[in-house]
Amino acid sequence: KPQRHTSTHNHRASLSHEKNQKTTKTVHKKKKKKLCETPKVKKMLVKHVLLATLAFACVSLVIARQTQSNANSSSVASLKAYNVDIHRTSVSGLSAGAYFAVQMHIAYSSIMVGAGVFAGGPYDCAEGSVSTALSSCMKGVPAPKVSSFVTTTNARATNGDVDPTSYLADDKVFMFSGTLDTTVHQSVMDTLSQYYQTFISASQISYENSIAAAHTMPTTDHDENPCDKSKTPFISYCNYDGAGLALKQIYGALNAPNTGVLSGQLVEFDQSEFIPDPTSKSMSATGWLYVPNSCAQNQSCILHVSFHGCEQDYESIGDEYISNAGFNAWADTNNMIILYPQTVKSYTPYNPNACFDWWGYNNDPTSYDTKSGVQMKGAFAMINRIASGFVSLVAPTGLEVASVQNHSISLQWSPVKGANGYVVIRNGVQVGSTINLYYNDTGLASATLYTYQVAGIAQSGALGQFSSTVSATTTGIAPPLAVPTGLTISGETSTSVTIGWDAVLGASGYYVYRNDSRVGTNVTETSYEDEGLSASTVYAYTVSAFNAVGREGPTSAPIDATTTSSFECKTYTSNNYDQVKTGRAYEKLGLCYAVGSNDAMGLYNIFVITTLAETAQDYYYVGQCPDTPSSQKHNVLTGHTSKIQIN
Repeated sequence: KPQRHTSTHNHRASLSHEKNQKTTKTVHKKKKKKLCETPKVKKMLVKHVLLATLAFACVSLVIARQTQSNANSSSVASLKAYNVDIHRTSVSGLSAGAYFAVQMHIAYSSIMVGAGVFAGGPYDCAEGSVSTALSSCMKGVPAPKVSSFVTTTNARATNGDVDPTSYLADDKVFMFSGTLDTTVHQSVMDTLSQYYQTFISASQISYENSIAAAHTMPTTDHDENPCDKSKTPFISYCNYDGAGLALKQIYGALNAPNTGVLSGQLVEFDQSEFIPDPTSKSMSATGWLYVPNSCAQNQSCILHVSFHGCEQDYESIGDEYISNAGFNAWADTNNMIILYPQTVKSYTPYNPNACFDWWGYNNDPTSYDTKSGVQMKGAFAMINRIASGFVSLVAPTGLEVASVQNHSISLQWSPVKGANGYVVIRNGVQVGSTINLYYNDTGLASATLYTYQVAGIAQSGALGQFSSTVSATTTGIAPPLAVPTGLTISGETSTSVTIGWDAVLGASGYYVYRNDSRVGTNVTETSYEDEGLSASTVYAYTVSAFNAVGREGPTSAPIDATTTSSFECKTYTSNNYDQVKTGRAYEKLGLCYAVGSNDAMGLYNIFVITTLAETAQDYYYVGQCPDTPSSQKHNVLTGHTSKIQIN
């Protein structure tokens, strides 16, 4: 019994204890509930939930991007090999791409023939520091130290981190800096000119710094942004062919660009072959290549590499840069492949604007702009792949016309060592191939001029270098010439226009007519610039061809061209209230808009100051006149010249 009593007592005590515990827990729960209901704790809990959600979203984004990157790289083709001489490679770029182009030019100068730099700066300017990049290398404050960059270059060349500087001596450099560029100031580009002149003669450097352009790629494309605007896609109509002038400075005389439908194709390729896990290095899974039809057919070609600027990557603006920067039209007629490597936005490494690495976000600050730099090595590997199909057959010599008939021309030439055969090119088009050292071209028009070249064929099928040209005119009576087609108008100014057209078979030259009066005689090219015109006037143009004996063919259908206005642009800087009062702007729902362009100007009051440019009678837009240097703006209101900064 005592034992049972004790047990019962303990049981009752246990029940009492459990009851007390439950009561205590209930009280604690109530206290916790009340504690969680306080505004401070609620705010803290919400903050932690948001942070956890954000972290999950970031991880998901990284995983999704990596998955998409892997999917993209596996769905595109590998980069092909072409018949490209690697020792005739050149580079160019805009902004961050310009800095990267300079890095590539210096590091791999042994394969380079030149560089085009649009709004960039000297080699190793940032010295591995993003703060230096944003200040000295963009704003020019403090001024970049050219002597320091030269010392670094020479030291790295001695150590083999970059190629010997002696390879730079015969290179050509093109530089462009707009007077309205407030992103990379002209003073920075001035230091690049000084830097290059340490290694290259000043006579081999072309520096254009007088065009009223913002931070943008200057083109002749009317569909792009105004020249004084620096906004996406950072390509502008400046009536200035930046790409063409850069290529001509680097390579010398080139054929005119293709102003019609291009013969080649844009090819997307897998970049992960050259940079493993590319997105982890802020490189896209895929890059792009423009390949003219001639290069796709194994003709001997050259390579130009164009590096886009920040926010110009394919993910951000699609094919705007690779299609509209201006390089492809020149490449199409000059056996030139254009390589467009692509970056991608990233946060690890921190590169939210998809810039090429010119301050060291990927590497040790002392190696990102050397041969061991991740993006540098990747771009060089792409160049090597493209040039791996090069055939070193020399050009055939001794090409001559053996005989001429009414409808045929016979050719002969000397052998080329290593050639398995030869191709024959007539008027720029391949017309046949042979294993012999002669060729009879038949089916020709009588009394017609033809021009020929010959190239050797390697065992791989690639073509060697082309011979010099020979020309011959078939005998007999000339057939009627065709009507010129494909007329285009470009380069309109207040006093001139340029007219272009497609070539006519058998033509020795062309006549150009303006309003039925002949203005162009013995024109041998397929374009003509007509000068001395009146402003704001419409002119009608036609073209006809003539043959070797001077017989003229029929004229083309007319095409109209309108010269631009001769109106002198003026700028007006004042508060928005006065801009409306003087009729240069109008007010709507408390906001102001420029008359003509309808550009937004902000609130209608006396505190907001706006600069308007009048480019035609009663037509205004926000900004400066496109032909006035940014440091010399004439204020029409005060009659004084003052400095006005455009942001």
